[in-house]
Amino acid sequence: MSSEIVPKTPYLIVRNGRFYFDMRVPEDVVGAFKHKFKRKTGAIRESLKTKDRKRALREMGEKLSFYSAQFDELRRSGDAEHILANKVGRGDLSKLSRPELEKLVVDFYRDVLKPVAVSPPIDGEDRDVLVEEWTDTFNQMCDRRDAKERVQNTADYVLLKAGWPSIRTKVGAITRHIPTVDVDRTVEQYGALMDLVRRASIEGSRLALAELHGKVFTTADPLFATGFNLGEASDKLGPVLSDALAAWKEGSSVRGSRKPSDGTAKEAASFVQRFTELHGDIRVGEITKKRVQEFAAAMAAIPAHLPTKLSKLTLPALLQEDLSKFRPRASGTINKTFQLWPAAGFVDAQLS
Repeated sequence: MSSEIVPKTPYLIVRNGRFYFDMRVPEDVVGAFKHKFKRKTGAIRESLKTKDRKRALREMGEKLSFYSAQFDELRRSGDAEHILANKVGRGDLSKLSRPELEKLVVDFYRDVLKPVAVSPPIDGEDRDVLVEEWTDTFNQMCDRRDAKERVQNTADYVLLKAGWPSIRTKVGAITRHIPTVDVDRTVEQYGALMDLVRRASIEGSRLALAELHGKVFTTADPLFATGFNLGEASDKLGPVLSDALAAWKEGSSVRGSRKPSDGTAKEAASFVQRFTELHGDIRVGEITKKRVQEFAAAMAAIPAHLPTKLSKLTLPALLQEDLSKFRPRASGTINKTFQLWPAAGFVDAQLS
């Protein structure tokens, strides 16, 4: 097969008489684009499904407008998108922030629920069946108890769609293997994810019923009212711990303008490292009272002086070891450690 560039018409090629939209993704957003659109390369080539040049030009213009808007969005939130993609790939739900969970569910609503809801069948009998099904979904989702299993299945699908690690499960008399999400459903983030999924299902049901009845739809849940900018949502939570620590070491406004001594900075770095091992490199605004209390309990269980082999283990790994033969860490040492926190004294407030 051969292809040729249509003269004086960027983004358009013709192959065997059929027109295609063709462009390279800008280098500054190519990484985030690949993740969002599940592409292996930074090139976009899509059939315009026509051999008519005038129609192809109209379709090309629509494609160009769509992707240009996507590129602008990725430029605003690309860094946050990369961080989320990395967390999803590691498969630890406890490391996801509230805005990141919201991003996953908003994407599910936009890419899956909404297209289904706004495409009702023309046949009247099918329409009646769908009205009944969507009404049942709406009523079920409004009752948390009845919806639990259904919401959990949808939450698992949301994670798989986002690229969450999966395991293969054998099903049926005829052996089949289907992907099953590999996730810890006991962490608090999974409960938050289920609640967000339930909200999306309610909003999707309302949209579908409005379309089926020919009524104007008005968004009730503000989470799904407009485009979701993960970068802006995450910024409200402040910097991640590693960045907060680095800024504090330089004497920035994270904790005043005084630059700490090398010894104090080293102690604080050790503290942040241990906290990160337990809870991840989360943002300052995500540090809850529960997380601080869990960390304090973990640090109290770890002796101050350990053999080199043990000292190299992460905090979660150390908690699995028998450390009873070592001298316990003094409470004064733990209190001093908390006072070294770079983020402007938040620990005192969280522990009080």
